Amino acid sequence: MKYGKYLLTFLFIVFGLSNLSAQYDFMQRTNGDFWAGMGSGMTLSFSAPNRASFYSHARGGRSGTYSIEHEYGIPFLHLNWDDGTFSRYLMLVNEDIIALYADNTEPSWKAGWSYFGNGSTGRAFPIMGSITASSSLRWGNIHFAATAERLGLHINRVWAVEGGVGERLYITLPNQFAGSLFISSGYVHFSRPYLFQANARPKRIRITSARNETEFFEVELCDTPNFQTISFDANGMGEHENIILEILEIYSGTRYNHMAINSILGSFSQ
Repeated sequence: MKYGKYLLTFLFIVFGLSNLSAQYDFMQRTNGDFWAGMGSGMTLSFSAPNRASFYSHARGGRSGTYSIEHEYGIPFLHLNWDDGTFSRYLMLVNEDIIALYADNTEPSWKAGWSYFGNGSTGRAFPIMGSITASSSLRWGNIHFAATAERLGLHINRVWAVEGGVGERLYITLPNQFAGSLFISSGYVHFSRPYLFQANARPKRIRITSARNETEFFEVELCDTPNFQTISFDANGMGEHENIILEILEIYSGTRYNHMAINSILGSFSQ
């Protein structure tokens, strides 16, 4: 009986680790790099089995090994450089973009994915034209309001609301918008990563056209702070200047009855 219990526990751990690894398989593609943009001369590359390299026109290159460790669901990138130095960043990433944080500020480094052999397909990070909410949380002297600035790339500036289900964000998209959103869920904090699991996160959302509320689609989000791409075209809605994002279901917090969203960004190809 005990043997069976231990076996199930072992299989659960292995399955969990394999799923976790699969989340980051795209970082080991060998035909592209995360590229900081035209004129920057800076790229960050990941390759199998766990190698990383950074190149800058101004500072040259360096290589080393990398690992990704999660603290309360928040991913931290550990870089052990071959010259004996070490770097640690809170990392928000997906197949299109990456942002690395050394503390609770703007990213220390951000970039889009680029295939140099086939021309650039990098992504930029425009904030929304404007964002307002049906309601927002006030906690002491802090108002966790929904604004384009608060829901930009800066971490520890979330939109938060009591409960969450049924709440709405009213979003005006930027002029250069190319038909997809990047969403980073939860309360993301560099030195207090436990706040991610302590507060609720959106699970299922509805994206609706503000000009015609019969035109909408629903998306189930993974329970991760990493950027998740929501494509309008892939969901049959096309480009829109004004949308409504409604929370339909949440992942419950372990401590607070508050739901938080870290970032909502538009995207366009560079």
